Amino acid sequence: MNDIAYRFDAFNRPSDVITVSFDFEKKIIKEVITREMRQAELEKEKVRIKMAGPKQLVGNRINDSARNDRAIDRALQTNIQGMEKCFIDRYRRDEVEPGNMILSFNIEPDGTVSSQNVTDVTGINSEDFMNCILNVIRLIKFQPIEDMPTDGPNIVKGPAKPVNVVYPLDFTVVVE
Repeated sequence: MNDIAYRFDAFNRPSDVITVSFDFEKKIIKEVITREMRQAELEKEKVRIKMAGPKQLVGNRINDSARNDRAIDRALQTNIQGMEKCFIDRYRRDEVEPGNMILSFNIEPDGTVSSQNVTDVTGINSEDFMNCILNVIRLIKFQPIEDMPTDGPNIVKGPAKPVNVVYPLDFTVVVE
């Protein structure tokens, strides 16, 4: 490159110029990516599921340790690997994007989950993924609860009822 100005006078005119040359070396490296190398890269991607706890519980009894926030968190946490697998398998196939969803499900008195569905979704664009998560939720087994006598010193009286849970989940991917 000829006449590159690097100093100017008081009238902003070039006073000193120089000729500069650059030498570039082109180097091409060929690397064969094996299936094992790709798998090792994929293993570095980990799913993070943020579980903020139930947003809403409807129908739970006072002092019911089987249907409180902590019991629901614990049950979902024990099944987090199934939810992670639902997400990462589809993420690696470019079928789903990180985002969040709000689940709604009922816990029956016998501890089974019924009528599970997704009530809101942001960023996640896969119905197959949402169905996979709902299947994981459907298979969760909570501690059963008993009917309470209608008379006596207990604060809670009467038959056990289903508890409706509204639970938000955030899915992100990090590379370790």
